[in-house]
Amino acid sequence: MPVKAMKDELVSNLGIKANMKKMYRAKKRAMDKLNGNYTDSYQRLRDYAQILRQRNLDVLVKMKFVSGFDKDRRPTLQL
Repeated sequence: MPVKAMKDELVSNLGIKANMKKMYRAKKRAMDKLNGNYTDSYQRLRDYAQILRQRNLDVLVKMKFVSGFDKDRRPTLQL
């Protein structure tokens, strides 16, 4: 849903006025909560690798995490 439409719905349904900056932040928070964000996803990968190591002693798990990624680009994981 576009931010402008969200703002219009907020005004028409609840009678609340909010500036566009707040609307963009609210949309980003909602999308992050629904879809997750990259940092959380990559943290879960580390946890998953640790569980694999603990439960499957004969399995080799090798991951290379690249830190310091650009926020406009997705982080990379090399297996």
